[in-house]
Formats: sequence, C-alpha cells, structure tokens
Amino acid sequence: MVANHVDVRQATNGWLATNPQGSVVLAAGGGGTLRAVVEGVLGHSEPVRIGGLRLGSGNVIPRRYGIPRDPRAAARAMRASIDAHRTRPCAVIRCEFGGQETPRHGITMCGLGHFGRTSGDLVRFHARAGELRRAAARLIPLERLNDAEYVSSFLARMAVAALVPSSCELVRCRGHSFRLLAGVVLTTRDRADLRYHLVPRYGRPLSGRLQPGEQLSLELADRRQTEFFLDEDPELATGAIRITAAGTLDFVA
Repeated sequence: MVANHVDVRQATNGWLATNPQGSVVLAAGGGGTLRAVVEGVLGHSEPVRIGGLRLGSGNVIPRRYGIPRDPRAAARAMRASIDAHRTRPCAVIRCEFGGQETPRHGITMCGLGHFGRTSGDLVRFHARAGELRRAAARLIPLERLNDAEYVSSFLARMAVAALVPSSCELVRCRGHSFRLLAGVVLTTRDRADLRYHLVPRYGRPLSGRLQPGEQLSLELADRRQTEFFLDEDPELATGAIRITAAGTLDFVA
C-alpha cells in the first residue's frame, strides 16, 4: 500500500532489488500508478513483467489488453497469464525536458499544446471540488467520469485558443515553426513504435511514427515554460521537450 507515485517507484525498486529474477509487478490503481511502476522497473537488467488492475482512472493499457474491470476477475485472468508466461509487448515513451534532470517515462500517451494542459486542469479542479467528484464517482464509473472530465477540459481549452491565439505556444519542430494548438504522442497495441500528431492553430497537421530510438523534439520559441502531460500526470517543461520511442516492456495480459 502506497500513498503517492513516488512511493510506487520506490516500492517497485525495493522489490526488484531483492527479487531480481522472474519478477512480476502488478499495479492496483490507475494510469499514473502503472506509469510509476514502469519507472521503477526501467533500469533493471533482468526482464520484469508488469500488469495493472483497473482500480483508478485512465486505465488505458489494461483496457487495451482486455483486462476485466472487476478486480477479482482481473486477478484470476492475470494469474492464468502469469502461470502460462503469456505477455504482450507494451511500448515505452521516454520524455526528456528542461527542468527535469532524469528522463520520465509513460506507456500510454504524451499530451501537448492545449490538450497537454488538460491533466493539470483536472488536478486543479479536483483540489477545489474533491468531495463533489467523490460523490459523482459513487454514481458514475470512474473511467467514464475521467473521460467526461477530459472532454470538458479540452473543449474549454479550445475556446481559450480561439479567443487568445497567443495562448498557443510557438514551437519549432522538424524544420517548421508554428503555434501548437494540440498534440499527442501515442503507443499502439503490440507495437514498439509510437504515433504522433501535432495540430497547428493554422496550417496542416504534422503526423508520423517514431521507430525505436527515434526522437521528436519541440523547442519553445516564445516562452520559457509550458505544461504538458505524460500518462495523465502533469509536467512542466523548460526550453524543449524531447520524446523518444524507448522499446517495449512485457505486459501481463
């Protein structure tokens, strides 16, 4: 039992230090908890299998691989997969940015531009309306509530972008300079590469794939810092954001 994502990383590291071979680490929480497990796993020389119970919000990877919502059913399914040594490849996003000394990692998506500020919006909203949200979560499944909150925040952000063009950061990326309306870098099922989509406020979108080891770099041209998210966790970047396809981990599914 842990209280925050820092404790998740430390608990994962501590477990692997004493159980280096054939380890399986299962996260009972949401997407941020699973991401913290991944960061605790990376850097260990022995292969480690990871898995996740859908007990929080944003459970994209467990849903993608068909993990049941009911935790008892999910535990039984993952136990059968562990016994049979069944895993699926889960791509890893490595993100380096100014203001953070060590790379950060995710396994679902990196949100950029106004879309990248939605996670921070929700953290701030939850701090103000925590009791209201907990009451709503007793009536609405948490995953659906989380999706609705993201849609609401994104629509509000699009209104801001329409009214205040300078709210979109000016970036330089792959020989282009443009005001970034929204962007996303995504993992996909059973693949090691990443997909990216960058939508300028004006002009044609930039889309493509990052093969393992390839990097996408965005330099901030009109401001010192910008907010973005990695697997639902808000981050603050200074100067530039560099995103790399960092291979795969074994996901129990």
